[in-house]
Amino acid sequence: MLADLPHASPDPLWSLISTFRGDPRPERMDLVVGMYRDETGTTPVLASVRKAELRLAEAGASKAYRALVGNATFNVGMAHLLLGQDPARLARQHTMQSVGGTGALRLLVELVARATPDATVWSSDPGYVNHRPLMTAPGLRFETYRLREEDTGFDLGAMLEDLAPARPGDVVILHGCCHNPTGIDMAADDWAEVSAFCARLRVIPLVDMAYQGFGDGMQADAAGLRRVVDENPTVLVAASCSKNMGLYCDRTGAAMVIGPDAAALVPVSPMPERIARASYSMPPEHGAAVAAALLAAPKGWLREVEAMRQRVAVLRAELGAALEAEGAGGGFASLGRQKGMFSLLPLGDRAMQRLREEHAIYGTDRGLINVVGLTSAQIAPLARALVRVAGSEHRASAAQRRTASGSVAGSIVLDNDLVTPKDDRHRDQRAAHAQPLAALPCGRVEPRPVVRAAQHRALWPERAAAAPVERQALMRAGVEIAKQPRLKTHQKQRKSVDLDPQRAAIRRRIRRADLRTRCGRAWQAAPAHAGCSGAGRIVPSQAPKPIRTAPSHQPRRRTM
Repeated sequence: MLADLPHASPDPLWSLISTFRGDPRPERMDLVVGMYRDETGTTPVLASVRKAELRLAEAGASKAYRALVGNATFNVGMAHLLLGQDPARLARQHTMQSVGGTGALRLLVELVARATPDATVWSSDPGYVNHRPLMTAPGLRFETYRLREEDTGFDLGAMLEDLAPARPGDVVILHGCCHNPTGIDMAADDWAEVSAFCARLRVIPLVDMAYQGFGDGMQADAAGLRRVVDENPTVLVAASCSKNMGLYCDRTGAAMVIGPDAAALVPVSPMPERIARASYSMPPEHGAAVAAALLAAPKGWLREVEAMRQRVAVLRAELGAALEAEGAGGGFASLGRQKGMFSLLPLGDRAMQRLREEHAIYGTDRGLINVVGLTSAQIAPLARALVRVAGSEHRASAAQRRTASGSVAGSIVLDNDLVTPKDDRHRDQRAAHAQPLAALPCGRVEPRPVVRAAQHRALWPERAAAAPVERQALMRAGVEIAKQPRLKTHQKQRKSVDLDPQRAAIRRRIRRADLRTRCGRAWQAAPAHAGCSGAGRIVPSQAPKPIRTAPSHQPRRRTM
């Protein structure tokens, strides 16, 4: 039997965690696991949780079996936490304890599979990495909808467009708050549009509420869910107590089924219990008992959740400011505005691998990081590493694109080892002056090593006029040299660049190239019918009428 099992690779997330634990570098950063960490880098036990555990220990409750639905007090408390105090909402729900939020999702999708086995589950792209295996395990189809626009904000139009083919009875997964992995949340108006859309299509919203309290506050984070419940006859909810109560390893969650009315729940409520009986029978009691105590007297617990939420917001703001100070833009600019624990970096798997190997920064291959895994001292090193890796990856991909398009030969080349991420903006401004060399009639221009000086002059337009010999040769070869306008801030840019030793080295190389040209090195484009190497390269003068230059044995007269 064992030999007949198909090969299964280890879970990539936990494999990455094992790699991190074996990394001996003291500066390593664990941004993989979705757990809250304080400024010391540890995942604390909340003070309110400790007090509740002490009271439970003193009470000496029995370890006897509980019901299949779990802790009844916990179930009532979770219903009020999610739906508020509205009796109309509470009358329509059936809640049962589950083995964490993941257990709630699996229980609910099994319920859907038994009711409508041909249903399709729609999830956001990008989305929670475990949604697909959970939803497809009982045999349901899985589709995705777009969530964001240009990696920055929520895209309502794209989402509704992708969901248009959904059929009645299909399931649409919505993140209640603090979207995992993007940190992009829907605004109140977006929730209204999505809720009405689901009601119109008669699809079933499945709200995944794993981070309540970490976005805008405990009640504000549930506003979207409550809107959906008010406007849709059937809603499924999966909730987790791992993050907002710190009960990670106690596996405490809740699965909620909401029907059109209380009468509709009577034949439905036994079904989740039968699914649980065939899976794990009953959920663990300890975490549910602690959570029930917190929900019964929530003041101290709510203060701690608010403190955690504020720390997440501060870390995001500090990271956004550090990235801005390093000159980062694009997809990095929105990190400070996102919500919750997670963000998705605009980096590919190769860049994330470089972060691990070169900087001991661990995130998933698709760019997911847990922002609250940082300490304040790690923000600046993280920002520097992100900008450095992103800059080098951008330059490498640009070079590959030029190679693929066959335009490398006529493009401007900068030495990557002489350009740091902070200098990218200066390089882009200089490249705005550059005039790529046009192809000769017999082929493409081969830039190295012959036209190296010409390329550098293209980067510095004011030097083009100081090289009449080379300029005349290029014009005879049919290469048009246009006079480029200077930026208004060009003098300031040159002054700032001169202070950079790397840029000063480039300028010295340019001056040496000028000197060689003026001391007798003549340039001329070989015609297609005479002296052409076959590639149309620019070669030293071989024409009958060479360009007149000062003989190399006669020193130039220096003018004062």
